[in-house]
Amino acid sequence: MKKLIKVSALAIVLLAGATGAMSFTTNQSVESSITIDNIQFKLINDTPNEVGYCVGDTHYSIKKDQSVGFSFAAGTTVKKYSDDKCDAVWFKISSDMHGKSIKVSELK
Repeated sequence: MKKLIKVSALAIVLLAGATGAMSFTTNQSVESSITIDNIQFKLINDTPNEVGYCVGDTHYSIKKDQSVGFSFAAGTTVKKYSDDKCDAVWFKISSDMHGKSIKVSELK
């Protein structure tokens, strides 16, 4: 009787082990991608003048030799601000800007 219990216990352990090993194998490939909610970067005013810009309907400015941190979604349009209005598109925020410090003089 003891031998039957030992054999049954061994069979259960082997069956559980085989089932567990099969659950960790897969033939499917897994692709992962990282999605960044907001692109975060620093804009440095390296020009001799104050620079005005608009995001949406709100305007901001960066004084010379100062910087400002940005955190907006990719594709957000930033416009130049002058003469009390938002002018032409200055640049669009893109994912390659994330984590960088960008000089105003580098943006066209």
